[in-house]
Amino acid sequence: MSRTAVATIHLSALRANLARLRTLSQGAKVMAVVKADGYGHGLERVARALADADAFGVAAIADGQRLRAAGHTQRIVVLSGPDEAADLAELRRLRLDAVIHHDSQLAWLEADRDARRLRVWLKIDSGMHRLGFAPERTAEVLARLKAAPTVDDDVVLMTHFAASDEFDNDATARQIERFATGSNASPAHWPMRTPHKACRACAACPTRPACSAGPPRAATGCEPVVCSMACPLSPASAAAIWVSIRP
Repeated sequence: MSRTAVATIHLSALRANLARLRTLSQGAKVMAVVKADGYGHGLERVARALADADAFGVAAIADGQRLRAAGHTQRIVVLSGPDEAADLAELRRLRLDAVIHHDSQLAWLEADRDARRLRVWLKIDSGMHRLGFAPERTAEVLARLKAAPTVDDDVVLMTHFAASDEFDNDATARQIERFATGSNASPAHWPMRTPHKACRACAACPTRPACSAGPPRAATGCEPVVCSMACPLSPASAAAIWVSIRP
């Protein structure tokens, strides 16, 4: 006898979690990460539920195209960035942001001659080792981006936490320290205006004491739809910080 499995997606829980994360993140901007077809929940369906997010994060340009076709106008960040130099034109056509995490992508931007400026996020590998530049290269790479006339001045520094849901694991604290080492250089040495900063958690909904004085996971008030977030590295600079949520 065959059985039918049914998964019920509670979109109201997603909306509630987004509202809760806005409260916890102290005024930071929120990016909803909806890659992998909204983590199997349906890209367009999840995006509609999280339409109040300040931006969407996707894995590929094709996902960004689907979101634009669905009528979403906010920033859309392609977390893998361009796969080849020809992708730069498509990123601009769809008004997508690109995460830059590899020297080849940096070289494509430097060789690019398109007059339309591209908004980029510079990924720093603070310890997850899934893409990104070493923290000690932050100033160098920022200087090269500044010198590229096709790159928008609004550069966001970002990193990705590997174990943010493991509260007895000090890996996240170490990653925060490494990220700060690369991003908190003296303003006099920034090759462009002070960049925004962003962090991505892996698969949890925590607030970290090292990021802000928030409650542990059980007290966050999130409803049972898997979500992720990261908190401002400094509450005083929350307006320049992004956090992320995923279904």
